Formats: sequence, C-alpha cells, structure tokens
Amino acid sequence: MVFDIFSIGDSAFLAAVLNAVAMIAGTGHYATAAGVGALLGILMTLVRGLTQYDGRGIRYQDMLVSNLIYLLMFAPGVRVMVEDAYTGQVRVCG
Repeated sequence: MVFDIFSIGDSAFLAAVLNAVAMIAGTGHYATAAGVGALLGILMTLVRGLTQYDGRGIRYQDMLVSNLIYLLMFAPGVRVMVEDAYTGQVRVCG
C-alpha cells in the first residue's frame, strides 16, 4: 500500500521526519513501550470501574478505544510518497 502526501512546505524535511518515525517504530522497542502503555490504560480502566460508587461498573468503551488506537498506530508498515506541490519532486519514505 502506498500513501501519497502532497507537501506545500519543505518536502525534504517532511520526508526526513517520516523516515525518522519509521526508523524508531521499526526497532520494536517503540511497539513494546506502546503495548505497556495500552496495558496500563486497560488496568486503569478496570480499577476505575471497580472503585466507582455509583454502580455503573466498567466502561468497556474506554478499553475498546484504547485497543483500537493501539491497532491503528501500529499497523503494518507502508510506503509513503511525499510530493512537493511546487516542484513536483517525489521522495519515497518507508
């Protein structure tokens, strides 16, 4: 899958930022840290549900949203093409 980004600013800078994010996310350490954060979010939701006094119980939508955000943020890698809107120069990231 290829995503096209049309840049009206400095396309070289945008491509460098996207390559840096790809390098950090590609190591696996970032995904592990995000997984720990997602687990802590689920545990906090469970604790909040158990300690509420109004009897509403656990809010499952909070856990669902945290899992969806995790899955969306750490989808399989894709190729990104950054095209400069003024010069037409294309830079490939990913």
